[in-house]
Amino acid sequence: MLHFLWYLAIAPGIPTLLLLVWMKRFAHRRDQRSRRPFEEMPRPAGWSLQQRTADLMESFTVNLLGGFAVSTTFWAIAAFGKGSPYVMLGTGLIACTVLFYRAFRLIWNYSNHRLGLLGEQLVGRILDQLSSESIRVFHDLEVREPGGKPWNIDHVVVTPAAVFAIETKTRRKARGTAP
Repeated sequence: MLHFLWYLAIAPGIPTLLLLVWMKRFAHRRDQRSRRPFEEMPRPAGWSLQQRTADLMESFTVNLLGGFAVSTTFWAIAAFGKGSPYVMLGTGLIACTVLFYRAFRLIWNYSNHRLGLLGEQLVGRILDQLSSESIRVFHDLEVREPGGKPWNIDHVVVTPAAVFAIETKTRRKARGTAP
């Protein structure tokens, strides 16, 4: 009876994974064929970090689901009796370990980017309180140099007296230390 339980683990997993991959490809192709009419809107504080955190979470999800799909597939092949069970389980264990390790590293990077995003949004909120008719605040301005990689300036404050470029860095602190 136990050798038929692999079907319960793999049957919903593979169509779900295929659906997620298809949805990602569909959205990517649609975005390449068209453009949004409001692309030139001012960007909110932390826009580029928000995009990076979304990409990191998507990669994390793909690696995690891939790890589960690979492990279930190799376990099912070994349980079904195709090939050597030790080779199948060993290969599945190695592939799973690689995918889960990548998922762990991605979630680690995600938490760091998320902290930076929260810091940029906090500074942006404070700077927005300074806005008036004579003081303008812009967030996340993208700079494109010919032949170079695009980069951004977190905040720009334009006053009658000067222009200020503000770069935001947020770092973790040990518990119990002063803010």
